[in-house]
Amino acid sequence: MAVLQLPKERATKDGRRWYFYDKIKVYGRTKPYMSRSYMTRNEALKAERDSLVGYETKEINVTGMTFKQLYEEFYEYKKDKVKTSTLRTYRVNIKELSEFYELKIKDIKLEHYITWRKRIGALNLADKTKNGYYKLLKTILNYGTKWHDFNFTSIYNKMEKFSNPNKPPKEMQFYTWEEFKQFLSVIDDIKWKALFEVLYFCGLRRGELRGLS
Repeated sequence: MAVLQLPKERATKDGRRWYFYDKIKVYGRTKPYMSRSYMTRNEALKAERDSLVGYETKEINVTGMTFKQLYEEFYEYKKDKVKTSTLRTYRVNIKELSEFYELKIKDIKLEHYITWRKRIGALNLADKTKNGYYKLLKTILNYGTKWHDFNFTSIYNKMEKFSNPNKPPKEMQFYTWEEFKQFLSVIDDIKWKALFEVLYFCGLRRGELRGLS
């Protein structure tokens, strides 16, 4: 077990930031567990000690876990598995899932998702931004299914990405062969010239080209 402190931006409304973290047995399987937040370190330590009473024979009941607690556990789990930039994106995007914060995950229903989707859909934001919120919601639900055996099928199967049917198609921009030759004529470094030729003739994306290096 370990007693830890959340960063200020992830404190509860009344300022609670301390929690304890451990791996527990739930329905016979070992899973990560993050307690609810406490006001002081001593409170978290006491809760940690209390949880140890009968620990070998008593499994911790997670059916009262809220969505926010699930997210906090998910975030701790991901800390050593994803990039810092990804963690930062989680912290930004979770703010747009506030409707779910206080809901117990076992009580999340389709109507909660529909209400949230209507609010996000009405925002004057790019579909890419909205789908970032959508992706985080699905990722958290997936985590709850994997680690706590919660069944979100009634919601999950009806979730769809945001898309604007009235959005005009993005115009494709490309070099003609003559334009490309003109572009290459001002490049002196043979390595850069070869790189751009691979991109042009093979139609690779930047990520695909990086994978070749």
